[in-house]
Amino acid sequence: MKTVDFSTKDFKYGEYEASVTATGALKFNRLKKLYFQSETVIFIQTEKSVYNVNETVHFRILTLDSKLYPLQHIPISIKIKDPKHHLIKKFKGTTEDGLYVNKIHLADHPPIGVWSIEVSQENHEHRKVQKNFEVHDDSMLRYHINLKMPDYIIHGAAKFPVTVHVSSLHDSPINGDIYLKVFSQNGEHIYNFESHGKSETQLMIDLKDSVDFRRSDRNLFKFEATFEDNHLKSSYIKTKQLIVYKEDVEIKLKESHFGSFNEKLGHRLIISVTKRNNESIDMTTSAIITFTPHLSLKGGQIVSLLENGFISAFIDIDDIKKFAYHSDTYYLYVNVAIHELSTTKHIGVVNGPLNWSKSCNCFLQKSDLQVVNKEMTTVKLIASRKLSKFHYQVMSKTGVTYSETIDTKTIDSTKNGTNQNFFEYDVAARITPDMSPKVEILAYSFCEHKLISDMIAFDVEGLIRFPLQLNVDKNETKPSSIISIDISAKPRTTVAMLAFDEEQISHTVNNDIIKEYVLDMIKERIGCGDQKQYVSCQYVDAELTSTAYYDEDDYKVHEIFRKCGLFLSTNSFTKHSWLHEFHPKVGDLIGHNKDEAFLAKGKSRNIKVTRPLSIIPLLPHSLDLGESFHGIITIHNNLNSWQRVNVTFHNEKHEFKFNLKSAKVMIPGSDERKVPFPETPTRAGLIDFTITAKANDFEEEVRRSVFVRHEGKTYYLTQAMLVNVNESDLKYSKSFTIDIVNNAIGPKVEVIVYGHFLAPLMNSLDDLVRIPRNNGEQNLITFRPIVALLTKAKSFKAKISKSVKMKAISSLESAYQRQLTFIQKDGSFSLFRDKRNNGSTWITAFVIDSFLKAKAFIDIDETVIEKALHFLMNQKRSDGSFEERDEFMHLKAKHNRVSLTAHIAIILMSNNETKFRFKDALQATQTFLVNSLDTSNDIYEISLITYAIHLLSDSEAEREKSFETLWKNAKKENDLIFWKHEHNEQQSIEATAYALLTLYHRKELKDSESVFRYLISKQNSKGGFMSMQDTVVAIEAIADYNQFRVNHLDVTVDLQNSKRRTLHIDADHKFVLQKLKLELDARSLLINVSGDSNAVVQIATQYNSIEPTDQTFFHISQFCEVMNNETEIKLKICVRRKESETSGMAVMEVSIPSGFVADDLVTRSNSENLKHADLFEANSNLVVVYFELLENVEECFEVYAFRVIYVKHMKPKAITVYDYNDNSKAATVFYTVAC
Repeated sequence: MKTVDFSTKDFKYGEYEASVTATGALKFNRLKKLYFQSETVIFIQTEKSVYNVNETVHFRILTLDSKLYPLQHIPISIKIKDPKHHLIKKFKGTTEDGLYVNKIHLADHPPIGVWSIEVSQENHEHRKVQKNFEVHDDSMLRYHINLKMPDYIIHGAAKFPVTVHVSSLHDSPINGDIYLKVFSQNGEHIYNFESHGKSETQLMIDLKDSVDFRRSDRNLFKFEATFEDNHLKSSYIKTKQLIVYKEDVEIKLKESHFGSFNEKLGHRLIISVTKRNNESIDMTTSAIITFTPHLSLKGGQIVSLLENGFISAFIDIDDIKKFAYHSDTYYLYVNVAIHELSTTKHIGVVNGPLNWSKSCNCFLQKSDLQVVNKEMTTVKLIASRKLSKFHYQVMSKTGVTYSETIDTKTIDSTKNGTNQNFFEYDVAARITPDMSPKVEILAYSFCEHKLISDMIAFDVEGLIRFPLQLNVDKNETKPSSIISIDISAKPRTTVAMLAFDEEQISHTVNNDIIKEYVLDMIKERIGCGDQKQYVSCQYVDAELTSTAYYDEDDYKVHEIFRKCGLFLSTNSFTKHSWLHEFHPKVGDLIGHNKDEAFLAKGKSRNIKVTRPLSIIPLLPHSLDLGESFHGIITIHNNLNSWQRVNVTFHNEKHEFKFNLKSAKVMIPGSDERKVPFPETPTRAGLIDFTITAKANDFEEEVRRSVFVRHEGKTYYLTQAMLVNVNESDLKYSKSFTIDIVNNAIGPKVEVIVYGHFLAPLMNSLDDLVRIPRNNGEQNLITFRPIVALLTKAKSFKAKISKSVKMKAISSLESAYQRQLTFIQKDGSFSLFRDKRNNGSTWITAFVIDSFLKAKAFIDIDETVIEKALHFLMNQKRSDGSFEERDEFMHLKAKHNRVSLTAHIAIILMSNNETKFRFKDALQATQTFLVNSLDTSNDIYEISLITYAIHLLSDSEAEREKSFETLWKNAKKENDLIFWKHEHNEQQSIEATAYALLTLYHRKELKDSESVFRYLISKQNSKGGFMSMQDTVVAIEAIADYNQFRVNHLDVTVDLQNSKRRTLHIDADHKFVLQKLKLELDARSLLINVSGDSNAVVQIATQYNSIEPTDQTFFHISQFCEVMNNETEIKLKICVRRKESETSGMAVMEVSIPSGFVADDLVTRSNSENLKHADLFEANSNLVVVYFELLENVEECFEVYAFRVIYVKHMKPKAITVYDYNDNSKAATVFYTVAC
């Protein structure tokens, strides 16, 4: 005999053939089919299970074999999905040492709810593993409630403590009331407690008179802690559950022979007895088992023994029959009483046979299991007849690992002492740790022409087997201190560590990989297709002939074989009394040792982090220059003794008028003192400072910053020009006048020069336009400009730094997450997150365009695009036009039916994935647009229609006619060509951008530069334009301009005061924004350019003003009322449009005074047209209000704000309203707070 080993390392999932050929004296050829199935087990780990918005989710993927050895170079696919199962991001990678690590960042407004991480092995997609985590939005939470109490108690125990602690999340003072309520499991209110003006309260609870154990041995109580903020009039609630057990004993049915008893042999019960905390009960005493076929009938009783935490009992079938009230007994109700523990418990219902009377008297059943040692287990079998031989097989995760046919003459065969009608057989099976975590032993034989069988399953230790020691040098330490961690393991062991703050994740289950989870995962994936049974992936047809003998017990036999992954078959040519020839004995499976196995949750150590002194500053995040804040520094003494503490306030650059630089204070042990710090900043900008508390040898410090603004409303002005000098015209000069209004506050003037149109995008990815972005349309401003940057940088071979590219991709991914929060059930997208709104046709089309273009750089869910396309095409009318579904968007002047249809046609025809797919479906749309061109007098519509016809139409006549109409409306001034809308500057920019795209399409490069110059002249210093839509279209048009040359260029700036500065541009610095800050007295300058290159020169002016603007377009009135002892203000605002015609949406921005916060962004209003209120940025104190319709009728609403810190000399605050479609139509007024 010759044994040949071969490796399956590189085998892939599927069917193979093994061929054996012999030549020479003995010639033969044999072919055997083999089926290979992967045993890869995948685990996912995250550092916690609940994340807040704007956090990063770190995750690990482990790929192991069934013995938990790490598998090398396993290709895996990871999908991150949001709560609606939309794809957020895909990863493809290969594990190294069985490990893959990555992360995903959550946006500031991602979908809220349960997210999932799905992992599958490539080419094994059926084996998918999923781990969930939750995403919460705590950005608007101001307080956190911690409810400390036990999870359970035992009835009769002493009172237990409950602590309610309230902490501030924004360094604000805690002023409110704590309420604690306790409810019974049926909702009855049984306890109430109140505490006023404190941040923490502790009380003792006694529930012994509130329990009722008549129906259950456990009672469930709900504890509800509420904190009501006296300032904001808002409530915060924390709930927990408590279980009261009647006894400190847990009795469970551990094993019950698949939940059924045999009608001939009775039933074996294994019962576990532990304490409620799973501690074993170390005692030996008697236990009384009672059983009855019906709860209302008398039953039987047997006495057994509680030993080592288990009770083993056998219920004889004759005893069961005595109490059966008819021949068909289906159930057996079992109770356990242990008098020494003073407990009685109903442990379960056992299924019985369908019928007591059967013709066959042969049965085989397991009776007991005994572990002799780590490698030997004895199984006791009982049979109703004396057997001559039987067969048994031992199965583990690797298949049938041991099998043998037993001649009963060689083993003990004794009649049972209590029942002489059946026989017992002891069978020894060799069990090794490699069989962990689960082993099944199948025994079967033939008796009276019938196959009889039974199976026993039990857990085997040894899967988690390698030692790991974790030691730390300190059990308690200070924040930011270094600790030493010693890990002892076997050589070549890969150790992955996880550290987390228990306080932050104590409210939920940690997403770590624990031992119990590993064992359950292995057990669940024993069979093919992740089945729990030992089922092979290869189906074997088991044909049963008609001559085979089967009776009513066949179902049981087949079920046992199926769970073992084996197939039962007989044939008519076999004598019924003959036992089949089964496998010969299978030896131990010998594996190859790889890197040491993964140890799941092997060791953990807790480290208490404390500090002798705690510094809690209450300071403003921002304020205006000239204002003073009254800061409060709370110093908490965590020691038990009095401490003399020196508190200092330090700023290296002397940017404060220090009213109190240091203070000394005596603080009792475990107490706190408050130190006032009134300060006044002396300059605008971000100011950093340090607060230090020192006592004896202890010193603590915290670093903080405050952003100081100039008072009033900020205005931005930009003058820009495209410079094009070459060898024939080597110089260019132009003078500029700097206009700054009188009484301007904090004026700043800069000359900005760059050598490539992509430069502003690289430096202002998230700040192209200074508008709020928290709606479904304005959020999209991130997509297309960044896509244009990445696309054109690639095509122009622009050297974008790795950091800029990573930031661009990150911005796209965050914008994608935000956009998914505006999706509706029908696949459309809406302007706001209110699910009661209809989806908008325009926004949905814009989303489709943005997602299709972004697909080249980030992962986009294809189903989202398909559903959006389905919605979009359903809005097409029979005449080919498209209809707006959202009444809010319908009122936008530029989104009438003609311009909306042209927009959609451009979007569908400018993307490769949709232009061929929908070209035929847009034939009627083409006709509609051609006819609309003849009747339109609006230059915005004409420009849109012209570009749409050039993309849609194959008719040269239609294209030429539309272009003639467009060109005759062009305006020419000096070296600029543009298309001007009579009443809307934003639409002038957008119309010109579409005209430039039409020129590109026609390859009319001669006039393109003049149009390009106009767009450059309208660009702001950040690279954007006036609004979201004109910015998106204009940047795409600018990005498509391919006549830009960058060689070398000198830009000289001659100032009014005779100062001269020169900026140099070359190919290596073309993406750098070179800035020259001018003196504030400069009111004119001369720009001289020389060289051979293109460049953009901008003069950017910024200043603040507290002067109200001319209320030509809107009229605003306001009244500010101070209430509640100067702790609250109510701002009543009324606004109306002064134009007689209705022009749709309007936006109002309300600045909140320094030291105050808005009332959870809730505006109290009776106006039906006030559609939405939101906060622009977390620390900007800017409330943004959207009006669905604003006419020449006054709309009034109220904004409430509450003081969190005292600020003196408060400056006036602006209220601005502007047209959503044209923000040049605006009005601004100011209000002051007299407190």
